[in-house]
Amino acid sequence: MTQLQVGIAFALPILLFTIAAIFMHHLTNRTSKQNVIFIGLFIIVIALALTGPLLILPVEPALVYSVSGFLLMGLGAAFIEIPVIPELIEAVEEDY
Repeated sequence: MTQLQVGIAFALPILLFTIAAIFMHHLTNRTSKQNVIFIGLFIIVIALALTGPLLILPVEPALVYSVSGFLLMGLGAAFIEIPVIPELIEAVEEDY
């Protein structure tokens, strides 16, 4: 891979995070924040299994799996980080 391709591979998750963050507000209005966070954790687990790859998966390591894992990591991070911020504020707000 060239340096440009590596840069694009690492920039795509950030782009997907940004796009997904826009829609997280609508998703958290339809279901609880805890459910969205749980879905995000599940997406992160799948992303880590693809990026690795897991030795128990019967697939050969390939660049496609790693880039797919990176993309899912960006999506899962949006599912986790966006709903967590209001939850943290609500948790601290009760004390002060």
